[in-house]
Amino acid sequence: MFLSPRRRRSPYALAHSSFAPNAVWTIVKLVVILALLYLVGSWVLRLFGVGSGGEKAAAALAVEDGGTVNVSVEGGGWQRAENDMKLYAGDKVNTATGGHGTLTFFDGTRVRLDERSDIALNRSTHDPKASAIGLTVNNGAVWIDVPSMKIFSGSIVREIVTPSSTLDLPSRSQAVIGPSSLTVFAADGLGITVRMRGRDSILIGEGQKWSVSSDTVPGADLYAYRSPLDPLAVQSPFIRDSRMMAASGGEHVSVAVRATSDILIVSKPQNNAMLTTGTIVVAGAVGAGVTQVQINGHTAPIDTTTHAFSQEISPQGTGDAEITIQALGANGTVLAQVTRTVHRSAQALPAPVITEPAAAGQTYRVQGEEIVLRGTAPASAVAIMVNDYKLRLFDPGKGTWSYLATTKVGNLQPGKNVYNVFALFGDGTAKGNAATITILLEAGPVGIVSTDQRSSSSALNPAALPTNAPLLPGSLAVTGPVPGTQATATGTGFLLEGATSAKTVSLWINDYRLQLYKPGKTTWNYIASPDLKNLKPGTNVYHIVARNGKGEILDTLDYTVEFQP
Repeated sequence: MFLSPRRRRSPYALAHSSFAPNAVWTIVKLVVILALLYLVGSWVLRLFGVGSGGEKAAAALAVEDGGTVNVSVEGGGWQRAENDMKLYAGDKVNTATGGHGTLTFFDGTRVRLDERSDIALNRSTHDPKASAIGLTVNNGAVWIDVPSMKIFSGSIVREIVTPSSTLDLPSRSQAVIGPSSLTVFAADGLGITVRMRGRDSILIGEGQKWSVSSDTVPGADLYAYRSPLDPLAVQSPFIRDSRMMAASGGEHVSVAVRATSDILIVSKPQNNAMLTTGTIVVAGAVGAGVTQVQINGHTAPIDTTTHAFSQEISPQGTGDAEITIQALGANGTVLAQVTRTVHRSAQALPAPVITEPAAAGQTYRVQGEEIVLRGTAPASAVAIMVNDYKLRLFDPGKGTWSYLATTKVGNLQPGKNVYNVFALFGDGTAKGNAATITILLEAGPVGIVSTDQRSSSSALNPAALPTNAPLLPGSLAVTGPVPGTQATATGTGFLLEGATSAKTVSLWINDYRLQLYKPGKTTWNYIASPDLKNLKPGTNVYHIVARNGKGEILDTLDYTVEFQP
């Protein structure tokens, strides 16, 4: 009654519409647009190697004098390579006869191509957290030198693909890789991982070679194709020059000199030699591009005809003495450097102590697949070596060491295994006396083996085997280093190899049974090296005996080598 009929019949005014729904829709639209921009942008970035896979990084190509190196960029045709070219994933490199080139990646990894080699870059991405390097070796061979972990920080994967396998390289790797072979000179951890489809991966450690013939279908056990490093392999000009480049850092070595001769070879003294007098002779030879040799800062005369040098010096001070030999170029640049450590006879460097599973000098029998050697180190030791392997986890502050011997990595094999344990002193180049333990992986009671037990075992004591006249005279022969019955050797060692009858079950050299010889195989080989204690300066006689399954002698042969290091 307070409102007029007119006002009661009029519609009520509506409230103002809320701003919230419009804002929500605006935000949703912006989110959708940003998401689309992110997806499209990520796709574009990945095309240029940026994004989830890391930033695309170049590899610099250095071309050496004396041969032809070709490149294929972004799938294009082959063209003559220029020095310091920048190559990326998808590019290819090949070398002609006499041609060599080196790729240097962002982490310092160097890959040097041998002549008549062909490789392809698969990946080179740099990321603060996870980086990757990958390449394929199609033909020929490459030398790869990977820096230590201290040089490059962050996680990085280094993968080499060959027609037969895929290799994963750890830090500090130095190796020669071919389409069906791998030779390891250095590697952190247990070594380089070899992967092959349908088979368990294996590890190839320092001083080992893995090779599968191109016409062979590998068996299930890839370790069957592993063997010790052939000392003659390091005499290959490609390996020799590549290792010399690695030792000099890659920048200071004259390519022209490398292509024709060694830069610096030091023949005397041997590293860790014992100094019995007040003076010592330092001798060797240099390449044609070397104009001066300095020994501990003093110039040594060079024979202009033979390029040899020799000088008698008197190391100063007491205890260990370090001798530094440098080869200099015309402008005074250091082309190569070699360091030798000598010890005075009055200072006997101590050996480590072996506490498990037996003491030094004892023999211990096992039947499992692995055993751990343990002991203590001398107070001043900076590192421990077992045979040719330097223990990675040794802490000088703790003073204890351990070493795992296992059939899985091949440092424990059926039969007799001898482990020489050394301590390294000073800067890690002075080697002390050895503590030796023998491990027998064979049937019999587990534990320490007495002298009587060893002498009664015909498997370890060849004197207990038959001494019959040869059943197949003339079936045993030596084919290298020189066919026949005698040879002369120089350098760091040689490979003794030969032929035998298919009826041979075991082959012995100087009462040592060849562990890698397989019954029925008609060829055999044996590494002779001062480091293995089976080669000494002067006359060396190798008494070779082939035996059948009953232990009977099939044939014998004596091979004499005059060794002149």
